[in-house]
Amino acid sequence: MISYIAIPIIIIILLYCYKSDYKKGLMASIFCLVLLPKSLAIYLTPEIPSFTVHRIIIVLMLIMWMKSRNSSSLRVGQINFIYILIAISFFSGISALISSNFLISFKRYLYFIFESLIFYIILASSIEDESDFLKLFKVIIASLCVVAFLGIIERYTGFNFTDYLGYKGTYDDLSTLATLQRGTHVSYEHRILLGVAMAIGLFYSLSMIGRVKGKKVFIYWIVSFLLGAMLYFAQSRGPWLAFILSAGLAVAFFNKPLVKRFAILACIVIAVFIIRPGVFSTIEGLYDSTLNPESIKGSSYAWRYQVIQVVTDKIGKSDSLANYFFGFGQGSFAFEKFPLVTLTTGFTVKIESFDCEYAVILLERGYVGLLLVIFLYIVVIKKGVTNYFKYKSMQDISLMSLACVIIIAFMKINVDIYAPQLVYIELLNIAVISRMADIPIESSVSSL
Repeated sequence: MISYIAIPIIIIILLYCYKSDYKKGLMASIFCLVLLPKSLAIYLTPEIPSFTVHRIIIVLMLIMWMKSRNSSSLRVGQINFIYILIAISFFSGISALISSNFLISFKRYLYFIFESLIFYIILASSIEDESDFLKLFKVIIASLCVVAFLGIIERYTGFNFTDYLGYKGTYDDLSTLATLQRGTHVSYEHRILLGVAMAIGLFYSLSMIGRVKGKKVFIYWIVSFLLGAMLYFAQSRGPWLAFILSAGLAVAFFNKPLVKRFAILACIVIAVFIIRPGVFSTIEGLYDSTLNPESIKGSSYAWRYQVIQVVTDKIGKSDSLANYFFGFGQGSFAFEKFPLVTLTTGFTVKIESFDCEYAVILLERGYVGLLLVIFLYIVVIKKGVTNYFKYKSMQDISLMSLACVIIIAFMKINVDIYAPQLVYIELLNIAVISRMADIPIESSVSSL
């Protein structure tokens, strides 16, 4: 019932923003997409695709985008990486066609087209210059700040507003137990996914300090502490490593201002370890248990490799070459049959979760789909590195977009990215890399 009240109110607010200015409406839409949970939705029947708040917002974005188009607008064929995404979409369609459960796979395919391809086209053709990039990052930071604030409340009180929206499984027509929501997760469904968002937001906030002056510097440091605290409270090793990886990126590119901020943050973390030894003990315990295959954490770490082996065996032993090349269709990990897996702790369990996005991609879309995704990452990261050295005045923006793509690409080894907010954040950053590459160097230099 709450969804039927909240969604119309959100749409009315966004319409007001679009009426004022297209870019203002676009940024307001991004704020909502990064913040809101997919459980805020209108569900009709199993046969009809569910109308999550995200999909309704993207419909609105598409309508407003089409209305704002003019003869001077960037054409779809001119957008960088678009043909790779079209190829991914095309072969994903083949995966859906050969699925043993066509209804689920086809709906998941439609969601992908809408929430990935169309969303990317809207963003990559709408943002135009350095000012737009900065507005985009500020909106993402603001939205993640709200998430972090709600996460702090959930951490200490147990209150999570998504509990009152009802819980929908990861895949339509398939039920998932609410007990899968372990730890503080706010609107991101799982603490690991929340941790990924916080790692990205923390890198952004530290980077943005160099773009502001006066009191705003203090504000961004406060924001950094808030996002950093929530990153810790997520209690997940993967996002911590991902953030360290992003810090290494700043060092590798000799970005002195950002390296100094990371050094300050490191000093603060060390001070916290000294004042609160329990914090260090918690982190040390988590990583020590990772290397112990008989511990719960160690078993969880080893699980990633086990499910990859299960998927490669499933693909390799398939009687159909179509399954080998194109997989078993979207959502297939939930309706295909898999053997029981013996954990390193000695327990034998049924596979209920593939904690590796690449394993899911391989199963659903086959080797063609997986190779296309890897190729997309290679091309995007290469273009991002080129942007960094090409546009001296936007090196911080290049690092922010690169860091996000690398963090998510890394985390896909460790978790299934089923929180749509992270998909949008990733595509937003790919769009920034794409659009930045189209800016004449003269325009970049003149902005100094």
